Amino acid sequence: MIESIASIVRSLVMFLTLALVLFVGWKGYQAWKFIEEKFTRVERYLQQADEILGQHDRKFSTLERLINRIKDPVGSPELKAGSETITTSMKPTVILFSLEGCGPCEQWWRDSAPEWIRAGWQVKKEISQTSQPTPYWKVWDGKKWLDFQTRLDFEVYKAAGGL
Repeated sequence: MIESIASIVRSLVMFLTLALVLFVGWKGYQAWKFIEEKFTRVERYLQQADEILGQHDRKFSTLERLINRIKDPVGSPELKAGSETITTSMKPTVILFSLEGCGPCEQWWRDSAPEWIRAGWQVKKEISQTSQPTPYWKVWDGKKWLDFQTRLDFEVYKAAGGL
């Protein structure tokens, strides 16, 4: 914004300088040089103000990140799923998103969910509210949400360093 104002001021100064030389002569030009010097000073002040504002913006965004980290040091166990908000405890959680009659979803629920439960995880099943192909999983690892499209087996997750 300030740069565009400075650009307009510069263009105006150049136009008026040319007009003064053509219509008023040398004395008018010298008077205008004095005014141009003042405009240049104003332009420098505008640039300095822009730099200061930029520094303040960076400092405020850093402060905002620090405050958010203090307020929520490990992320949020709330997950927005369609029109619902799913809240889990701080306990690690696996949420299976499926549709009615989804064979692979039922198979995972029957075969893999018990492994997660035995390992101390909370396991939930939700009906998908999106057009995303099912099954898919959201995992709250105690710090952040992770998304999985491929079959989520406990041993594979553990081997990949998920625990």
